[in-house]
Amino acid sequence: MEDIVYTVKTAIHDEINVPYEEIDEDYHLNFQLEMDSMAQLEVLARVQEELGIEIPEVDLPPEKDYFWFVGTSVYHLQLLARQQQRYEEDDAD
Repeated sequence: MEDIVYTVKTAIHDEINVPYEEIDEDYHLNFQLEMDSMAQLEVLARVQEELGIEIPEVDLPPEKDYFWFVGTSVYHLQLLARQQQRYEEDDAD
């Protein structure tokens, strides 16, 4: 599911102009990347559109903390993709 990692990092890069290779999965979107809530929603909207993964409204900030860090964002999107059968369970990460 490397395409999820690539899509998330590319969307972040395009939204806030941080070099792709400097986006660490441990980074907090607000603190290390200094993304405001609108930038976060723009990234998530792009990821939904490009990957065809539906993110339920109840999963979005501030309701849940799934999308506070780059890594947890990727992980939650992978779970959603599997639930929505976008990827096979045995697909290598």
